Amino acid sequence: MSGLEIPLALGALAALRLTASLVKARFKMLGRGEDESDVVLKARQKSTLEKHSEEVSREVREEHERYKGKFGNLCQRFHGTSCNEGCNFMVDPQGGQAPCGKSSCSVCNICKLGFKLGANVAGTARATGFPLRYGEGVYLTSVSGKANDYASRSAKKIGNDSELRCMFVANVAVGRTFKTKSTSLPANQCPPPGYQSVVGEVGRGLNFDEFVVYDEEAALPTHLIVYALRH
Repeated sequence: MSGLEIPLALGALAALRLTASLVKARFKMLGRGEDESDVVLKARQKSTLEKHSEEVSREVREEHERYKGKFGNLCQRFHGTSCNEGCNFMVDPQGGQAPCGKSSCSVCNICKLGFKLGANVAGTARATGFPLRYGEGVYLTSVSGKANDYASRSAKKIGNDSELRCMFVANVAVGRTFKTKSTSLPANQCPPPGYQSVVGEVGRGLNFDEFVVYDEEAALPTHLIVYALRH
């Protein structure tokens, strides 16, 4: 991948930087009256990870490609998560700061290993015991504002009136999707037999969609968006 263009609608975010372990980016801010769809981020690959990490990420990509070839139906979605209090990778990821490597840091684990579901990985349902609407899976959304709610756990204070947050953009091979307006499903229906993913549609208790895949290989993190919120 020598070039990439991704339209992103990030609402009222005050500032935006797009970066990742494999990405260098330029960005354009919205002007008054300018539509969100006018914002297009252009990125090119730039690795800042150690060789071992590059080999791990290559393996993750290859597993995703095999999964995508089997189930197909590719889309892009957002994912908000947490970052360790002492980790500064997201503050300046293009300035030579490597992922912290701590097993408790979700951001760095995703950058290095992709999305994981095991009990030994930070932030997963198995690790935290946190009840989830649609079972144990990788939760994503088509709405950046929804991901921003979860990105509050990655917040880093900068100055007196601003904070940095981050969220991921992921390529997702959704396969066959089960759509529901129910606010939760029983464990044996997550996903229902014959389906690879579940979408909780807007309505009842959901203001924004919930998008869940149940295989780690289904979702591939491609970009880490680091942005500032001004209060």
